[in-house]
Amino acid sequence: MVVKRVDNPGFASDFDDDIWNELELFYKPEKDKTVPIKVLGLGQKNLLYLTLFIAALENKKEKGDINIVLVEEPEAHLHPQLQKVLFSNLRNLTSTQVLMTSHSTHIASDCKFKNISLLYKNMNDNVKAYSPFLETDFKRNEKKLLKRYLDATRSELFFSSGVIFVEGVSEQFIIPALCEEVYGLNLEEYNISVIPIYGRHFYTFLKIFKNNHLEIPAVVIIDGDKKEVENEEGKTAFVSKAESLEVDDRVAVYSGEETLEKDLFPYDKNGNYLEKCFKNLGHSRSYKKLIRDSNKDNWEEEVIKRVDGTIKKGRFAQQLAIEIDEDFNIPSYIGEAIEFMIEAKGIDINGSSE
Repeated sequence: MVVKRVDNPGFASDFDDDIWNELELFYKPEKDKTVPIKVLGLGQKNLLYLTLFIAALENKKEKGDINIVLVEEPEAHLHPQLQKVLFSNLRNLTSTQVLMTSHSTHIASDCKFKNISLLYKNMNDNVKAYSPFLETDFKRNEKKLLKRYLDATRSELFFSSGVIFVEGVSEQFIIPALCEEVYGLNLEEYNISVIPIYGRHFYTFLKIFKNNHLEIPAVVIIDGDKKEVENEEGKTAFVSKAESLEVDDRVAVYSGEETLEKDLFPYDKNGNYLEKCFKNLGHSRSYKKLIRDSNKDNWEEEVIKRVDGTIKKGRFAQQLAIEIDEDFNIPSYIGEAIEFMIEAKGIDINGSSE
């Protein structure tokens, strides 16, 4: 047999996919299992290529060398679990500095937060950079709280261009429905996120949005909880503390009278929506009992007792989000919050933005 040496092998095509498909290489993901590389998806091929490339860098390094690798959007064509595997391995490299751009919330939540730097456009359309955990005056406990929260929620707020902060899951269902049905505003179209913090400690989150930090519009919708009011201003400590971080025309706090459900269903408004929710959730008898046993003085307590105790708030909110239409009567503070975001974002609710 005669073997002819080829000094400069080449391919008939310059396209990456064609080159991969011409190579007779095999991948062994499990014991006793071999898969031709040409049948792998593009994400898996990219993963293998990056692995081999970094391995070559590591093996060629000499004492004192530091490798720098720039990776653009490694999440492309990778499902969340593979994104985590890739990022975990890149993070553990000892002699290679990795600089990565990404739109992946999974990667962001797995990253050491001191290494996160956000690139965004502010309200003047200027590109700015901000490192949340290096440039913000978080107290030690606030930093722990925020990191734990971002781990659980996949850091969605870092990828938004406008944020509506709410207390819990009920608002998370209801606010987008109100925006869509009453105002004709699709929040996703404008990259506005409704972010529940599962509490009333908005002050910690609003620190991120101070001037010279993350300068995008943010609005807080918070319960008034009038029974807890102790100061002369008629506001709870949670409301007052959040308001101390308001920024003109960009960050604002709007508080209700009591709790969300009580504010949505005052004695003389939105009764037909309340009835529909009870009926469609299989609690017609509970609604009839509500009407029979209630009057103007005890209405709010009787409503919340059945929504919170009989139906449960989350399930009720899901159903209400389905029932809401353009005729729903929005509490003034929620309407003002939505309108603030519309103005801050320069949105024309007839279909275009400035």
